[in-house]
Amino acid sequence: MVPDEAELADRIATIGERFPWLLAERDGQVAGYAYATTFRARATYRWTAESSVYVHGAHRGVGLARALMEALLDVLRALGYRKVVAGATMPNDASVRLHEALGFELVGTFPGVGQKFGAWHDVRFWVLDLGARAGDAAPPRSIDELTDLDERLAPYGRRCTAP
Repeated sequence: MVPDEAELADRIATIGERFPWLLAERDGQVAGYAYATTFRARATYRWTAESSVYVHGAHRGVGLARALMEALLDVLRALGYRKVVAGATMPNDASVRLHEALGFELVGTFPGVGQKFGAWHDVRFWVLDLGARAGDAAPPRSIDELTDLDERLAPYGRRCTAP
């Protein structure tokens, strides 16, 4: 289910303090978004982020999800994240193709843990190595510390404004 405007605003405000939240516009309308968030709350997982991407049905099939995810992954690398986890409720062929095309490795399926449209579904999880450096244990930076964000997003035709 697509979150309503109030829920999206709350997510952007909360997540945007530490992580990127990217919006794609087409013809003055929000066509999609991608964001990252905490993978798990414990400190031991702080180098891993969880990603999410959504593209409105009217804008699917034109490469928008891939462009959003590529931009998101570039920003996560710049922030110092080592891994990114992604999950998708099945069936979702488009999400499977997207994650495989971006180099994510399927690591497992949790049977029947996702409830959507009145039914229980399997959820698949993937992981992507962001090119971590051996021995680098500096914690990731917050999005506010990334001074070249606009330049990083320029190749994707996107710009970032703090929420």
